[in-house]
Amino acid sequence: MYVRRGAAAVGTVLLLVGCNGGASDGQSLDVVAGGGGSSGSVEGFVSDLDVRDGRVALVGESRDDVTALWTIDEPGDVRVTTLSDLGFPTSVAWGVEDDLYVLDEAGIWQVRGGNAELVVGDDSAPTKAPTTEPGAIEAMTVDDAGRLLWTAAVPNPNGAASPGLIVVRRLDDAAAAPELVAGSTDAPVMDDATIYRQQQNPDAGTPAVGFPMLVPGPQVDLAADADAFYLLGAGYVLRVDADGRLSKVVGGEGRDVPTEPFASQGDALDNGFVPAEGGLSADEGAVAALDTSVSGETDADDAFVWTGDFTESQQDLIDRVVDEGGDGVPDSLDTVVVVVSDGDVSTAAAHVQAMALDGGQLYVVGQAGRFEATGPEEAIVLRVPVD
Repeated sequence: MYVRRGAAAVGTVLLLVGCNGGASDGQSLDVVAGGGGSSGSVEGFVSDLDVRDGRVALVGESRDDVTALWTIDEPGDVRVTTLSDLGFPTSVAWGVEDDLYVLDEAGIWQVRGGNAELVVGDDSAPTKAPTTEPGAIEAMTVDDAGRLLWTAAVPNPNGAASPGLIVVRRLDDAAAAPELVAGSTDAPVMDDATIYRQQQNPDAGTPAVGFPMLVPGPQVDLAADADAFYLLGAGYVLRVDADGRLSKVVGGEGRDVPTEPFASQGDALDNGFVPAEGGLSADEGAVAALDTSVSGETDADDAFVWTGDFTESQQDLIDRVVDEGGDGVPDSLDTVVVVVSDGDVSTAAAHVQAMALDGGQLYVVGQAGRFEATGPEEAIVLRVPVD
Protein backbone atom coordinates (compact mmCIF):
# COMPACT_ATOMS: atom_id res chain seq x y z
CA MET A 1 0.00 0.00 0.00
CA TYR A 2 1.04 3.60 -0.50
CA VAL A 3 2.36 5.58 2.44
CA ARG A 4 1.38 9.18 3.15
CA ARG A 5 3.51 11.43 5.25
CA GLY A 6 2.81 11.22 8.97
CA ALA A 7 1.32 7.72 8.74
CA ALA A 8 0.44 6.26 12.12
CA ALA A 9 2.53 3.50 13.60
CA VAL A 10 0.71 0.21 14.05
CA GLY A 11 1.11 -2.53 16.60
CA THR A 12 1.37 -6.28 16.33
CA VAL A 13 -1.85 -8.29 16.27
CA LEU A 14 -1.98 -11.81 17.67
CA LEU A 15 -3.10 -14.32 15.03
CA LEU A 16 -5.16 -17.23 16.25
CA VAL A 17 -5.39 -19.91 13.56
CA GLY A 18 -9.00 -21.00 13.08
CA CYS A 19 -10.33 -24.35 11.94
CA ASN A 20 -10.55 -25.05 8.22
CA GLY A 21 -14.04 -25.69 6.95
CA GLY A 22 -13.18 -27.91 3.97
CA ALA A 23 -12.74 -27.19 0.29
CA SER A 24 -14.39 -24.11 -1.20
CA ASP A 25 -15.51 -23.00 -4.65
CA GLY A 26 -14.13 -19.54 -3.99
CA GLN A 27 -15.91 -16.21 -3.80
CA SER A 28 -18.11 -15.05 -6.67
CA LEU A 29 -17.73 -11.40 -7.71
CA ASP A 30 -18.94 -9.26 -10.61
CA VAL A 31 -16.53 -7.19 -12.70
CA VAL A 32 -17.29 -3.47 -12.76
CA ALA A 33 -14.28 -2.38 -14.80
CA GLY A 34 -10.86 -3.61 -15.89
CA GLY A 35 -9.39 -6.39 -17.94
CA GLY A 36 -10.11 -4.84 -21.33
CA GLY A 37 -12.86 -5.66 -23.79
CA SER A 38 -16.38 -4.55 -22.89
CA SER A 39 -15.29 -3.93 -19.28
CA GLY A 40 -12.74 -1.31 -20.29
CA SER A 41 -9.28 -0.90 -18.79
CA VAL A 42 -7.85 0.82 -15.73
CA GLU A 43 -4.21 1.22 -16.69
CA GLY A 44 -2.00 2.41 -13.86
CA PHE A 45 -1.89 2.28 -10.07
CA VAL A 46 -5.04 2.92 -8.01
CA SER A 47 -4.59 4.38 -4.52
CA ASP A 48 -8.23 4.90 -3.50
CA LEU A 49 -11.84 4.65 -4.66
CA ASP A 50 -15.24 5.98 -3.66
CA VAL A 51 -18.69 4.87 -4.77
CA ARG A 52 -21.93 6.85 -4.50
CA ASP A 53 -25.22 5.54 -5.89
CA GLY A 54 -23.34 2.99 -7.97
CA ARG A 55 -20.98 5.53 -9.56
CA VAL A 56 -17.31 4.68 -9.08
CA ALA A 57 -14.36 7.07 -8.82
CA LEU A 58 -10.73 5.95 -8.64
CA VAL A 59 -7.55 7.99 -8.17
CA GLY A 60 -3.92 7.07 -8.64
CA GLU A 61 -1.19 7.30 -11.23
CA SER A 62 -1.30 6.43 -14.89
CA ARG A 63 1.37 4.24 -16.45
CA ASP A 64 3.08 7.51 -17.42
CA ASP A 65 3.30 8.48 -13.70
CA VAL A 66 0.74 11.24 -14.13
CA THR A 67 -2.00 11.78 -11.53
CA ALA A 68 -5.19 10.24 -12.89
CA LEU A 69 -8.89 10.14 -12.04
CA TRP A 70 -11.02 7.31 -13.42
CA THR A 71 -14.84 7.51 -13.29
CA ILE A 72 -17.27 4.68 -14.05
CA ASP A 73 -20.98 5.52 -14.32
CA GLU A 74 -21.94 2.09 -15.66
CA PRO A 75 -19.97 -1.17 -15.62
CA GLY A 76 -17.37 -1.03 -18.38
CA ASP A 77 -17.81 2.70 -19.06
CA VAL A 78 -14.35 3.86 -17.94
CA ARG A 79 -13.32 7.49 -18.40
CA VAL A 80 -9.94 8.83 -17.35
CA THR A 81 -9.01 12.43 -16.58
CA THR A 82 -5.44 13.67 -16.16
CA LEU A 83 -4.91 15.95 -13.15
CA SER A 84 -1.58 17.55 -13.99
CA ASP A 85 -1.73 20.14 -11.17
CA LEU A 86 -1.87 17.47 -8.45
CA GLY A 87 0.79 15.43 -6.76
CA PHE A 88 0.29 11.79 -5.80
CA PRO A 89 -3.38 11.41 -4.73
CA THR A 90 -4.21 9.51 -1.57
CA SER A 91 -8.00 9.86 -1.34
CA VAL A 92 -11.07 10.50 -3.50
CA ALA A 93 -14.68 11.27 -2.55
CA TRP A 94 -17.84 12.02 -4.48
CA GLY A 95 -19.74 15.20 -3.77
CA VAL A 96 -23.54 15.11 -3.91
CA GLU A 97 -23.54 16.39 -7.50
CA ASP A 98 -21.07 15.53 -10.26
CA ASP A 99 -18.13 17.08 -8.44
CA LEU A 100 -15.33 15.05 -6.89
CA TYR A 101 -12.76 15.79 -4.20
CA VAL A 102 -9.18 14.53 -4.32
CA LEU A 103 -6.54 14.75 -1.59
CA ASP A 104 -2.83 15.13 -2.31
CA GLU A 105 0.06 16.50 -0.23
CA ALA A 106 -1.07 20.10 -0.86
CA GLY A 107 -4.62 19.60 0.41
CA ILE A 108 -8.10 18.94 -0.96
CA TRP A 109 -8.94 19.68 -4.59
CA GLN A 110 -12.42 19.98 -6.08
CA VAL A 111 -12.66 18.48 -9.57
CA ARG A 112 -15.39 19.62 -11.94
CA GLY A 113 -15.46 18.98 -15.66
CA GLY A 114 -11.81 17.96 -15.67
CA ASN A 115 -10.68 21.14 -13.88
CA ALA A 116 -9.13 20.95 -10.41
CA GLU A 117 -9.20 23.77 -7.84
CA LEU A 118 -7.48 23.66 -4.45
CA VAL A 119 -10.28 24.38 -1.95
CA VAL A 120 -8.62 23.45 1.35
CA GLY A 121 -4.86 23.88 1.50
CA ASP A 122 -2.66 22.56 4.29
CA ASP A 123 0.70 23.64 5.65
CA SER A 124 2.53 22.50 2.50
CA ALA A 125 0.18 23.98 -0.10
CA PRO A 126 2.16 25.82 -2.80
CA THR A 127 -0.80 28.03 -3.76
CA LYS A 128 -3.45 29.93 -1.80
CA ALA A 129 -6.76 28.18 -1.15
CA PRO A 130 -10.10 29.59 0.10
CA THR A 131 -9.63 27.58 3.31
CA THR A 132 -6.28 26.86 4.95
CA GLU A 133 -5.56 24.16 7.53
CA PRO A 134 -2.66 25.02 9.91
CA GLY A 135 -1.35 21.48 9.80
CA ALA A 136 -1.08 18.40 7.62
CA ILE A 137 -4.37 17.11 6.18
CA GLU A 138 -4.25 13.32 6.50
CA ALA A 139 -7.65 12.12 5.25
CA MET A 140 -10.92 13.48 3.89
CA THR A 141 -14.44 12.45 2.93
CA VAL A 142 -17.82 13.92 1.99
CA ASP A 143 -20.92 13.06 4.01
CA ASP A 144 -24.40 12.37 2.63
CA ALA A 145 -25.32 16.05 3.03
CA GLY A 146 -22.44 17.05 0.75
CA ARG A 147 -20.30 18.45 3.57
CA LEU A 148 -16.54 18.11 3.28
CA LEU A 149 -14.72 16.63 6.31
CA TRP A 150 -11.02 16.15 6.94
CA THR A 151 -8.59 15.08 9.63
CA ALA A 152 -5.45 17.09 10.31
CA ALA A 153 -2.38 16.86 12.50
CA VAL A 154 -1.86 20.35 13.93
CA PRO A 155 0.95 21.72 16.10
CA ASN A 156 0.85 21.06 19.83
CA PRO A 157 0.90 24.30 21.89
CA ASN A 158 3.46 22.65 24.18
CA GLY A 159 6.04 22.85 21.42
CA ALA A 160 7.65 20.81 18.66
CA ALA A 161 8.87 18.15 21.10
CA SER A 162 5.26 17.17 21.90
CA PRO A 163 3.14 14.96 19.61
CA GLY A 164 0.89 16.82 17.22
CA LEU A 165 -2.82 17.12 17.99
CA ILE A 166 -5.47 15.49 15.78
CA VAL A 167 -8.57 17.45 14.81
CA VAL A 168 -11.52 16.81 12.50
CA ARG A 169 -13.12 19.74 10.72
CA ARG A 170 -16.24 20.03 8.59
CA LEU A 171 -16.97 22.59 5.90
CA ASP A 172 -20.71 23.23 5.49
CA ASP A 173 -20.37 26.12 3.08
CA ALA A 174 -17.39 27.21 0.98
CA ALA A 175 -17.93 30.79 2.16
CA ALA A 176 -18.00 29.85 5.86
CA ALA A 177 -15.25 28.93 8.29
CA PRO A 178 -14.77 25.20 8.92
CA GLU A 179 -16.31 23.78 12.10
CA LEU A 180 -14.35 21.72 14.61
CA VAL A 181 -16.32 18.45 14.97
CA ALA A 182 -13.83 16.26 16.85
CA GLY A 183 -10.58 16.65 18.74
CA SER A 184 -9.03 19.63 20.46
CA THR A 185 -6.58 22.37 19.49
CA ASP A 186 -5.51 22.81 23.12
CA ALA A 187 -2.88 20.69 24.85
CA PRO A 188 -4.73 18.58 27.45
CA VAL A 189 -3.51 18.50 31.02
CA MET A 190 -2.54 14.82 31.18
CA ASP A 191 0.46 12.76 30.14
CA ASP A 192 0.78 11.56 26.56
CA ALA A 193 0.57 7.85 27.46
CA THR A 194 -2.83 8.43 29.10
CA ILE A 195 -4.14 10.25 26.03
CA TYR A 196 -2.93 7.46 23.72
CA ARG A 197 -4.80 4.87 25.79
CA GLN A 198 -7.91 7.02 26.09
CA GLN A 199 -8.20 7.77 22.39
CA GLN A 200 -8.24 4.03 21.59
CA ASN A 201 -10.95 3.27 24.18
CA PRO A 202 -13.11 6.34 24.79
CA ASP A 203 -16.03 6.10 27.17
CA ALA A 204 -19.23 5.72 25.13
CA GLY A 205 -21.02 9.05 24.91
CA THR A 206 -17.89 11.19 25.32
CA PRO A 207 -18.26 14.51 23.44
CA ALA A 208 -16.06 14.40 20.34
CA VAL A 209 -15.26 18.12 20.46
CA GLY A 210 -12.64 18.62 23.14
CA PHE A 211 -11.70 14.94 23.14
CA PRO A 212 -7.87 14.86 23.24
CA MET A 213 -6.25 12.98 20.34
CA LEU A 214 -2.53 12.81 19.63
CA VAL A 215 -0.44 11.67 16.66
CA PRO A 216 -0.29 8.73 16.06
CA GLY A 217 -4.02 8.28 16.46
CA PRO A 218 -7.29 8.16 14.54
CA GLN A 219 -6.22 10.20 11.55
CA VAL A 220 -5.33 7.32 9.20
CA ASP A 221 -8.63 7.59 7.31
CA LEU A 222 -12.10 9.10 7.53
CA ALA A 223 -15.54 7.91 6.33
CA ALA A 224 -19.15 9.06 6.70
CA ASP A 225 -22.70 7.88 6.15
CA ALA A 226 -26.08 9.46 6.79
CA ASP A 227 -25.91 9.13 10.59
CA ALA A 228 -22.26 9.45 11.63
CA PHE A 229 -18.64 9.83 10.63
CA TYR A 230 -15.86 7.40 11.45
CA LEU A 231 -12.15 7.69 12.24
CA LEU A 232 -9.60 4.97 11.48
CA GLY A 233 -6.75 4.67 13.95
CA ALA A 234 -3.88 2.26 14.53
CA GLY A 235 -6.02 -0.85 14.99
CA TYR A 236 -9.41 0.63 15.88
CA VAL A 237 -12.30 2.66 14.48
CA LEU A 238 -14.17 5.43 16.34
CA ARG A 239 -17.69 6.61 15.50
CA VAL A 240 -19.01 10.16 16.00
CA ASP A 241 -22.81 10.24 15.97
CA ALA A 242 -24.94 13.10 14.69
CA ASP A 243 -25.20 14.41 18.26
CA GLY A 244 -21.39 14.65 18.47
CA ARG A 245 -20.90 11.69 20.81
CA LEU A 246 -18.04 9.16 20.50
CA SER A 247 -18.12 5.39 20.60
CA LYS A 248 -15.79 2.61 19.50
CA VAL A 249 -16.79 0.42 16.54
CA VAL A 250 -14.02 -2.17 16.23
CA GLY A 251 -10.60 -2.92 17.69
CA GLY A 252 -9.21 -5.48 20.11
CA GLU A 253 -6.31 -7.83 20.70
CA GLY A 254 -7.17 -11.15 19.02
CA ARG A 255 -7.58 -11.99 15.33
CA ASP A 256 -8.53 -15.33 13.77
CA VAL A 257 -7.18 -16.23 10.35
CA PRO A 258 -10.37 -16.11 8.25
CA THR A 259 -11.48 -19.31 6.52
CA GLU A 260 -14.72 -18.18 4.83
CA PRO A 261 -16.00 -14.89 3.39
CA PHE A 262 -18.56 -13.04 5.53
CA ALA A 263 -18.41 -15.70 8.26
CA SER A 264 -18.93 -14.19 11.70
CA GLN A 265 -15.78 -13.64 13.73
CA GLY A 266 -17.71 -12.50 16.79
CA ASP A 267 -17.80 -9.23 18.69
CA ALA A 268 -16.14 -6.41 16.75
CA LEU A 269 -14.74 -4.94 19.98
CA ASP A 270 -12.70 -8.13 20.48
CA ASN A 271 -11.27 -8.13 16.96
CA GLY A 272 -7.77 -6.81 16.36
CA PHE A 273 -6.46 -5.66 12.99
CA VAL A 274 -3.63 -3.69 11.43
CA PRO A 275 -5.08 -1.00 9.17
CA ALA A 276 -3.94 -0.12 5.68
CA GLU A 277 -3.89 3.61 5.11
CA GLY A 278 -6.77 4.88 3.02
CA GLY A 279 -8.85 1.87 4.04
CA LEU A 280 -12.15 2.95 5.64
CA SER A 281 -15.69 3.12 4.27
CA ALA A 282 -19.20 3.39 5.74
CA ASP A 283 -22.71 3.01 4.38
CA GLU A 284 -26.09 2.48 6.04
CA GLY A 285 -24.50 1.74 9.41
CA ALA A 286 -22.02 -0.84 8.13
CA VAL A 287 -18.30 -0.03 8.37
CA ALA A 288 -15.46 -1.60 6.37
CA ALA A 289 -11.71 -1.33 6.91
CA LEU A 290 -8.65 -2.70 5.16
CA ASP A 291 -6.64 -5.10 7.33
CA THR A 292 -3.05 -6.25 6.78
CA SER A 293 -2.74 -8.40 9.90
CA VAL A 294 -3.23 -11.69 8.02
CA SER A 295 -0.85 -10.87 5.17
CA GLY A 296 1.44 -13.89 4.88
CA GLU A 297 -1.27 -16.33 5.94
CA THR A 298 -2.40 -18.78 3.24
CA ASP A 299 -5.95 -19.17 2.00
CA ALA A 300 -5.72 -22.94 2.53
CA ASP A 301 -9.12 -23.86 1.07
CA ASP A 302 -9.20 -21.19 -1.66
CA ALA A 303 -12.26 -19.69 0.04
CA PHE A 304 -11.22 -16.17 -0.98
CA VAL A 305 -10.22 -16.98 -4.58
CA TRP A 306 -12.14 -14.66 -6.91
CA THR A 307 -14.56 -16.51 -9.19
CA GLY A 308 -17.20 -15.33 -11.62
CA ASP A 309 -18.20 -14.99 -15.24
CA PHE A 310 -14.78 -13.66 -16.26
CA THR A 311 -13.40 -13.24 -19.75
CA GLU A 312 -9.97 -14.67 -20.51
CA SER A 313 -8.31 -11.26 -20.22
CA GLN A 314 -10.09 -10.54 -16.92
CA GLN A 315 -9.00 -13.90 -15.53
CA ASP A 316 -5.42 -13.26 -16.63
CA LEU A 317 -5.45 -9.93 -14.77
CA ILE A 318 -7.02 -11.51 -11.67
CA ASP A 319 -4.35 -14.21 -11.72
CA ARG A 320 -1.73 -11.48 -11.67
CA VAL A 321 -3.49 -9.74 -8.76
CA VAL A 322 -3.47 -12.84 -6.54
CA ASP A 323 -0.05 -14.10 -7.71
CA GLU A 324 1.88 -10.88 -7.46
CA GLY A 325 5.26 -12.58 -7.55
CA GLY A 326 4.41 -14.31 -10.81
CA ASP A 327 5.95 -17.58 -9.61
CA GLY A 328 2.82 -19.73 -9.53
CA VAL A 329 3.15 -20.34 -5.79
CA PRO A 330 -0.10 -19.90 -3.83
CA ASP A 331 -0.06 -16.44 -2.36
CA SER A 332 -1.14 -15.18 1.01
CA LEU A 333 -4.44 -13.49 1.80
CA ASP A 334 -2.65 -10.16 1.38
CA THR A 335 -4.78 -7.19 2.46
CA VAL A 336 -8.34 -8.17 3.41
CA VAL A 337 -11.55 -6.24 4.09
CA VAL A 338 -13.18 -6.53 7.50
CA VAL A 339 -16.83 -5.49 7.71
CA VAL A 340 -18.61 -4.51 10.92
CA SER A 341 -22.39 -4.60 11.08
CA ASP A 342 -24.54 -4.53 14.23
CA GLY A 343 -21.45 -5.02 16.38
CA ASP A 344 -20.40 -8.21 14.57
CA VAL A 345 -17.23 -8.46 12.45
CA SER A 346 -16.42 -10.62 9.43
CA THR A 347 -13.76 -10.82 6.72
CA ALA A 348 -15.39 -10.00 3.39
CA ALA A 349 -12.70 -10.30 0.70
CA ALA A 350 -8.95 -10.74 0.19
CA HIS A 351 -6.27 -9.46 -2.23
CA VAL A 352 -7.71 -5.94 -2.00
CA GLN A 353 -5.89 -2.72 -2.83
CA ALA A 354 -8.79 -0.34 -2.09
CA MET A 355 -12.49 -0.71 -1.30
CA ALA A 356 -15.79 1.08 -0.66
CA LEU A 357 -19.32 0.24 0.54
CA ASP A 358 -22.36 1.47 -1.36
CA GLY A 359 -25.97 0.33 -1.43
CA GLY A 360 -25.37 -3.07 0.14
CA GLN A 361 -22.45 -3.82 -2.19
CA LEU A 362 -18.75 -4.02 -1.41
CA TYR A 363 -16.59 -2.67 -4.23
CA VAL A 364 -12.95 -3.81 -4.28
CA VAL A 365 -9.90 -2.96 -6.38
CA GLY A 366 -7.34 -5.59 -7.28
CA GLN A 367 -3.96 -4.20 -8.31
CA ALA A 368 -1.35 -5.87 -10.50
CA GLY A 369 2.03 -4.72 -11.68
CA ARG A 370 3.10 -2.51 -8.80
CA PHE A 371 5.71 -4.90 -7.42
CA GLU A 372 6.16 -7.42 -10.23
CA ALA A 373 8.11 -7.68 -13.48
CA THR A 374 5.61 -9.85 -15.38
CA GLY A 375 3.30 -7.14 -16.63
CA PRO A 376 2.36 -3.43 -16.57
CA GLU A 377 0.47 -1.68 -13.80
CA GLU A 378 -3.23 -2.42 -14.19
CA ALA A 379 -6.24 -2.62 -11.87
CA ILE A 380 -9.61 -4.37 -11.87
CA VAL A 381 -12.74 -3.29 -10.00
CA LEU A 382 -15.20 -5.90 -8.73
CA ARG A 383 -18.20 -5.98 -6.41
CA VAL A 384 -19.94 -8.47 -4.15
CA PRO A 385 -23.12 -8.18 -2.04
CA VAL A 386 -22.53 -7.58 1.66
CA ASP A 387 -24.28 -10.37 3.52
